[in-house]
Amino acid sequence: IVVTRGATAVDDEDITDLPATGVTGLIRVAQTENPGRIVLADIPTGTDINTTAILATGEPQLALRHGTFHTPRLTPVRSDDDGTQVRWDEGTILITGATGTLGAVLARHLVTEHHAKHLLLLSRRGAQAPGATELGTELTALGADVTITACDVTDK
Repeated sequence: IVVTRGATAVDDEDITDLPATGVTGLIRVAQTENPGRIVLADIPTGTDINTTAILATGEPQLALRHGTFHTPRLTPVRSDDDGTQVRWDEGTILITGATGTLGAVLARHLVTEHHAKHLLLLSRRGAQAPGATELGTELTALGADVTITACDVTDK
């Protein structure tokens, strides 16, 4: 069990230990490489660590808040509280790593299936990346306004 305090936000909380979020990222990678061997638990400061309760959840990642364990889950996009659907055709969609295989597949999917109109495609080499010009031309022909920009998102 790897315990952090304040590295995970639940609901509307703020993260209170920003450096510990880096640790959680490293632990998640280690979990991927060693399934079932590592548990990541975010526990509030001043709370005792109950290893039995943590392990009994069977979850690889969790956060304890007010006596309740919370676990991360991916959920389908649903309509807003007022009943409106998420609009992919409004605003600009930013895709990082966009000129790579997965980024290009995602961009095509957003344009063809969700009618995305404005895409900002980032990659380290921008329009100089192999296939970037062709991707931009293809997406434009499908009706999207496409901007391809060189940007290394890992560079501080």
